[in-house]
This record gives sequence, structure tokens and C-alpha cells, in this order.
Amino acid sequence: MSTEDKWLYGWIHMYMMNYCSDIAVEWYDKAVSDDPNDDPENYQLACMQRIWMFFLLKKEDEIISELREKVKSNPDNPRETDNLLIALIWAEKYDDAYNLFRDAIKKFPDDWRIYIHGGDIAKELKKYDEALEYYNRAGEIGTYFCDEMDCKVGLYEEMGEYEKAYNECMKMADIYRSRGYDVEADMAEKRAEEIKRKIEK
Repeated sequence: MSTEDKWLYGWIHMYMMNYCSDIAVEWYDKAVSDDPNDDPENYQLACMQRIWMFFLLKKEDEIISELREKVKSNPDNPRETDNLLIALIWAEKYDDAYNLFRDAIKKFPDDWRIYIHGGDIAKELKKYDEALEYYNRAGEIGTYFCDEMDCKVGLYEEMGEYEKAYNECMKMADIYRSRGYDVEADMAEKRAEEIKRKIEK
């Protein structure tokens, strides 16, 4: 290949990259324009993926500003607040996220997703006791897929409490197995074995 061939080949892929990113945003926009009540779980996943797409495009400030406006326009919608929390966490704006979370749980005391993200924020701020409190509260409300247990495993590992992390993993494995999710159960058991090796060192 000549020098011209090589840069043209690069240019083609650069064009494809931009084209594909535009198409991705277009379809994410279509997904989040649907009625969220029709399929709440997939709608929320679409929102999160759309936020992440903006981060990949280095448009963090743009999406955060958009989400702040949505919170202002829909102050009683917990999903809008939670989406902003997610964006602030990914942007590592933990102090802003923590303040938003503390206000959010006053308005939405029974929203498990907000408590999960509150736990994540508290963990990043090294407020480990608070993080555990928030994860446990999410579990009391009822999460979608053992979310609070998975988060607690990571928290216990960060705290160096490997036995607790191991036990939490095994609890997850039992729950997954009882529900017929054998692949997830196997993954939890594999993670538990990795943690066990840290205990034995």
C-alpha cells in the first residue's frame, strides 16, 4: 500500500466512525422518546447507554447540562434525577452527586436505584458505613437483579473485608441458582473463589 492508500484507508474508517456514532445517537434518541412505562427496565438501560454514548464522544458537559434541565422540568420524576446521578458519577463529580443524592432520597425514599447510586457515591467518597447503609436500604426496597449484593461485594473488597465479600458472593450464587440463572451463579462462584484466594494469602 502506498502512503496515499494508507491515509485514505484511515480516512474511510474515520468517516465510518463518525457516521456510526451519529446513527447510534439517533437510535438512542428514538429509544428514550418511547413511553417509559411500556418497558421500564429497557427504557432505563437505553437512558444509561445514551449517557455513556455522550461520554464516549467527549460531550460530558453537554449531557450533564441536558439532564439538569430535565430534572428541573420534571422534579417529581425519580428517573430523571437518577440519570443525572449516573452522569455525575461517571464524570467523577462526586460532591455534586452526593448533594443531589441527599436531596433525592427525601423526595424518593422508596427508589432502590437512587440508593444503589448513593452507595456508589458514598464509596467513592470513602464514606463506607454510609455506602453499606444505602446498599442495604436498596435491598430492603427490592432491587432488580441482586444489585445491592453485587455492590456490597465490591465495597467489602475495597474495605479489605474479604470474608464478608466471599459470603455475599456465595449468597448471590445461591439466589441465582434458585432462579435458574446458572451462568450468573457460576460467575458469582468464580468471583467468590478469587476472593477466597485473597483470604488464604
